[in-house]
Amino acid sequence: MKTISSAVVLLACMFGAGVLLGEADAQAKKPVKSKVEPEPVKKAVPLMEATATDKRVVILYEDGTWAFKPAPPEPEIETAPVSGRTFGGKLTSNFDEFTNKTNVKWEGSTLTPNTGSAKQNSGITPVAVTMLGIKGSGIALLQFRQINKEWSYLKCHHTALLVDAVPMPLETTHDGTVGSGYVLERVSTPLDQKEVITLAKASVIKVKICNDVFLLEDIDGFILFAKEMGWFK
Repeated sequence: MKTISSAVVLLACMFGAGVLLGEADAQAKKPVKSKVEPEPVKKAVPLMEATATDKRVVILYEDGTWAFKPAPPEPEIETAPVSGRTFGGKLTSNFDEFTNKTNVKWEGSTLTPNTGSAKQNSGITPVAVTMLGIKGSGIALLQFRQINKEWSYLKCHHTALLVDAVPMPLETTHDGTVGSGYVLERVSTPLDQKEVITLAKASVIKVKICNDVFLLEDIDGFILFAKEMGWFK
């Protein structure tokens, strides 16, 4: 009996070992999936950009593909202030076919010498104001002109504005033309869109050129100029 029992146990062990070996062999014969890393996606390199007729931006890539980018937002246009003041200047707008640009010009009336000027009593030669710009741009040129028998602002032409009692310093340039018995002087300063709109919304504007102070009365001219430039509705 003991011999038979030992034989049964031995057969069971051998059978179990066979099953385990069979399973191990089956597992070994299964194909092993290799872990292949996916290739990194190459970013398209922009080659150039161009603006379409509908103002969207077309991007051309080096691989020959292309894509659209939304059109940039239009600049915000403010509404012109309502004013009952009298406009005494002259506004002109002329299209130049050779440059495909529209030149805008406002010629204001003569500036009134302001009380408090150092030369008020002895007399100040009148100064005229002019605004120059190209329609669609964001820059304009504010220019003060004077005709006199001699130079007035050749050595001293620093200019500042007082807009509703708030100082507005300016970076100015000076040039002039000598004629027969007269000198035409120009003191010029660039203004951006925001600065012109500030002037258009003002109630009182004073101008100081060197030590001479003037009152700028044609404020509505800035409104019309800004509207013609496309900065006001």
